[in-house]
Amino acid sequence: MTDEITRRLRELGEYGNGVIPARLDTRFMPTRSDAKAFIDDILLLARKADAVLEAYGNELLSHGVIDRTSLGDFVGVFEAALLGNATFAIEDGMETLLEARHEAAQ
Repeated sequence: MTDEITRRLRELGEYGNGVIPARLDTRFMPTRSDAKAFIDDILLLARKADAVLEAYGNELLSHGVIDRTSLGDFVGVFEAALLGNATFAIEDGMETLLEARHEAAQ
């Protein structure tokens, strides 16, 4: 089981080494598609980190440290946290920015 943790950590590291993060071009105003790109980036990162956390949970389960019910506390934790917080902040901030831009243009 420890091998699974190591494999997931390496996958996370490879992701971190190879990812090209979303960027905002300072020559243009951000758009909804820019916001979506940032959300996609952080959710992918969360899924990669969740895989590591789940591997830890499975390791603990295999040794009887936690039970199957508790394993749920190791599944999808990061993604769930981001869906209610960071993604909302990005979407809300983008909407505010777009509204301000629209009002300034009138």
